Amino acid sequence: MERAVPQSKIDEIIKLHKEGWNTIGIAEQTGVPQQTLYKILVKEGFKPTDNKAGTHRIPMVEFAKDVFYVPRRERTVRENFKEPKPTTTEHKYDIPEWVAWGSWVTCPLCGRTRPAGKLKPDWRKGVASTRVKCPGKCDKHPQDLSNDKGASVNGDDGDIDADNEAVEGGRPYVTPRMGRAASTASAGYGPKCDTEWSTMFGDKGEGDWPEQILKLTEAEVHKLAVITLRCQHADVRGGHAPTTSIKKTGLVTAHWRKTSVEASLHTPNLREAFEWLKVNNSTYRAYLDEHEALLRKKEKAEDWFVIRTCDLLLRMKGVEVAARPWMYPLAEHADSDIKLRLVALKQITTKQKPSIKTSWVRKILSTCRSYEADFELFALLYDIHLASQLTSLINVADNQKISPEEAASTNNCFDSYWQKEGEKLEDMCRQMGRLPNLFFTIAPGEWKFQWNRAMFREEEGDTQEAITARQATFAIHMHHVIGSILHEIVLKRGDVDMNKQEFKDRLAAGIESVDQYSFRWEFQGRGTLHVHVVAWVTYRKEGELEIDPGTLNGRSNQKGPKSELVTSPEGCSMRLSTSKPRARPRSSST
Repeated sequence: MERAVPQSKIDEIIKLHKEGWNTIGIAEQTGVPQQTLYKILVKEGFKPTDNKAGTHRIPMVEFAKDVFYVPRRERTVRENFKEPKPTTTEHKYDIPEWVAWGSWVTCPLCGRTRPAGKLKPDWRKGVASTRVKCPGKCDKHPQDLSNDKGASVNGDDGDIDADNEAVEGGRPYVTPRMGRAASTASAGYGPKCDTEWSTMFGDKGEGDWPEQILKLTEAEVHKLAVITLRCQHADVRGGHAPTTSIKKTGLVTAHWRKTSVEASLHTPNLREAFEWLKVNNSTYRAYLDEHEALLRKKEKAEDWFVIRTCDLLLRMKGVEVAARPWMYPLAEHADSDIKLRLVALKQITTKQKPSIKTSWVRKILSTCRSYEADFELFALLYDIHLASQLTSLINVADNQKISPEEAASTNNCFDSYWQKEGEKLEDMCRQMGRLPNLFFTIAPGEWKFQWNRAMFREEEGDTQEAITARQATFAIHMHHVIGSILHEIVLKRGDVDMNKQEFKDRLAAGIESVDQYSFRWEFQGRGTLHVHVVAWVTYRKEGELEIDPGTLNGRSNQKGPKSELVTSPEGCSMRLSTSKPRARPRSSST
């Protein structure tokens, strides 16, 4: 195939390669397929480059070129950044080290990880800057929620969210633990157990699970399920990404088992676990009784085992326990019936609103990886939460005699919310006296994004399989890291210390100061995170006049050299994707 390429074209390819163009840009410029380019460059003694956008660099790119980009299977964060030692002195911003070690914190008591690390020069200060106890108190153990029926109710009426946790006794959610305090352990519950199933129940098989379940294999536990879940989905790959994302393409469905659960238990370990669940899990026992009643029914329809969607999402509280009893060994672990249980236990009032979403995120950020890796369970709880929101909005609209659109104006799942957000942006334009003069989009690629050491265990590493299995955690991580960098450096408002290197780099990129800005986070078709930003900025002056904003237009995959304003955020926060981030400065008179 190389013979079909004219020598003049080959000379052009070599010239562009020497100038720092990558193979994608060269292919677009010359019209030669990438596969042919590889062969030509290798034959001519050159090494094709896919990861370099070019040799056109400014200080910020060199300063932060490794902030997010970590070639998989070649090196890891731990190899690049050793765990920093605490210090009492202030350091300069070290973004790569902060992303790897300081962007998340871990509670030393319950093990819950949170993206709560602040991006600031003194993030290392303290005895252990990334080991931070939960605000107030850690979540209670599931048995404590069952035993504390006489406990006083804390908190005001209204939503119980995850951000305001500093109350006596902690929030009424459950964070699954790897280990339990000896003073609260009950007989036969949560012992240390040698098991190969470390990916399910913690590194050493310890935690809030009974020994009867820990004895089972992965194949055996599914025999305990009363209900089977199904959800249509597709594995979607973005461009040439080495990882795939699981995209939900339909509502979750469910059906009852067609045979008795007890009759299918052929091993002593299974029967022992089954009996333990019947005795200790009231929700599982209730669904088991309902299933047995359906099986005993003499006259039943041919599709008796099919569960209607409206029943599944709105009426079958705690259904996840019936579908995944090994992940919800106690009724207190459940998510979808949280309000009913907590009101009955007098943990909350009838007017308070515990969140299914917050309860589920607690599990995702716990030491148990299986909650996030179970896509059908994830889809079930998402659909239940959305169905609950929709019915609540309809009830509010009926009770208050307002339109459903008005009732939904505070929920970002609906157009009426974004219409109001647009009106707020119009008000900002009036207050500023001009339109925003900077617009850019950041679309990160999770396979290149620098991860935090709290996100994976040592044996997992940052393999493509581990990344695909942890989509939710990566979305949370990217949201926190990108938002922090934008807030604290790229778009930091007001007077800043121009003696600091990060703001010198921003000035070199073309931005002298930032007056105001606005974000909008969205998800692309395959479910990956991206953010749109508009801002009112003052551009760098050359002499008495600001530089021409038009000279800074561009996008990361454009041919040839790029503008400084594109390469700067690409190095600091956009250099994590092959998915076309772009900067579009606009004249303030537009």
